[in-house]
Amino acid sequence: MLSQNLSEFFDTSLHLNCPQISLRKELINSQEIYQGSGSITRTSEGQLELKLSYFDDNSWLLLFEHIEELGEKRGSLTRISDKSAGIGKIVPESEYFSLSAIDSQGREWTSTRVLISQRSFQSNLVTLIAQLHEISYTIQSSSNEKASMCLQLCGDINIPHNTLMQTEEELECFRFPSLAHFFACGYEFFINHQNGITIIEVISDCQELPAFIETRVCEALQFVLSDFITWSTLELNQSTQRTIRIRSLLNKNKKTKLRPPIRFEKLDITKDIWKLYENYLQHILKDSERMLHPISGWIARIIEARTVCLESEMLTLSVAVESLLTIEPLKQLSEKEASLDDDSDDEYNNLQSQISLIQSVIEPLSIDNSLRTRLTGFLGNIKSVSSVSAMDRLRNLVDKGLLDKKLVDAWKDVRNSAAHGYVLEPEKFGKYHKLSNQVTVLFNHLVFLIIGYVGKYTDYREDGWIKKDYNRNSN
Repeated sequence: MLSQNLSEFFDTSLHLNCPQISLRKELINSQEIYQGSGSITRTSEGQLELKLSYFDDNSWLLLFEHIEELGEKRGSLTRISDKSAGIGKIVPESEYFSLSAIDSQGREWTSTRVLISQRSFQSNLVTLIAQLHEISYTIQSSSNEKASMCLQLCGDINIPHNTLMQTEEELECFRFPSLAHFFACGYEFFINHQNGITIIEVISDCQELPAFIETRVCEALQFVLSDFITWSTLELNQSTQRTIRIRSLLNKNKKTKLRPPIRFEKLDITKDIWKLYENYLQHILKDSERMLHPISGWIARIIEARTVCLESEMLTLSVAVESLLTIEPLKQLSEKEASLDDDSDDEYNNLQSQISLIQSVIEPLSIDNSLRTRLTGFLGNIKSVSSVSAMDRLRNLVDKGLLDKKLVDAWKDVRNSAAHGYVLEPEKFGKYHKLSNQVTVLFNHLVFLIIGYVGKYTDYREDGWIKKDYNRNSN
């Protein structure tokens, strides 16, 4: 099992005394650097905050120079708020710093894109305050164990337990379900709750884990649980290195109303959810980008929209469905199959070939760049108008037996209402709430097609939320 020493970093009263702190401008060739001592703490709101103090005989001169640099004065005579002085302005790259802080235990914490928010001046003492998105430190490890990772999330995330663990609370012959244990993509997973924290452990049989696996693990959980999943503390052990990363605590006050693709109880031994989890994780692990996978990005927006209002939910869902249709392999799958007696296909292909011909003629011409840009944009618009619409793609999937026509009709109703900005009348809330549930099922089915999932799902369009079998030809 992984190290249990992460609790000190997760504590809301986190306080790291740092005798040596250095803030250096990230801009190349910049000589601006601040060095001193201070601390890294977690505020009552869960944010990470840096406090750096140093002595300077010319502190008053620095004060007036900085006021002049800001262009206006915000704050008291001895305290300047860089943050308020920059309201409405885009922060230039030249304002960001890199952090190196050595704590009292000799650990070097680093961070990037640090922005100073406040400066105070008292006699010769200058104090800088900055908010940190993330801090990390890496040390060499003498052990040669297999790669592993531990994530800590704020709050008790609702997960389906499938394993009974013996605990100190054991009473006679009773044992309590307290752990989700499963295998996915060649990794062993343990998810449990401990003192208001959700802990995710990933054990591998290799020396290194894929890049950004911490993001992908949370993305896959976000889909199958339909909840905000963001880690706050990470421990990564691989090769001969141990890395600790700490982030601000996520505000869990927002509760989403989005229901998971497979409805579950507190204890679930069916393995259906973790089968879906593996399919989703396997698909997004192919993505080597730091940012969220496009599907995960839409899932996050839908979850967020569900916390606002029904109109917001409807608009986000309808646009999300359209976006999924442009992602491979769904894009190709939703294309209409060529037919010998289908004149529309011939007309479409002929138009595309003519546009390509015109583009090839324009390319070598010696014409003004602005004119070339306008012509290229004009031809691109023609291509866009002549391309397959989202409705056409959905109909094609229905014709192939891959989608239920009733779900597509529900999407059409929701999209028309959302796109035109209609304000829902109270008596229609029930109707559109049911329609929105149907579009949620449609969205899930499109995701199933993309990731190649075949198995159980919950049909929220029917009373009782029946669990059904999904396969590519079940509609």
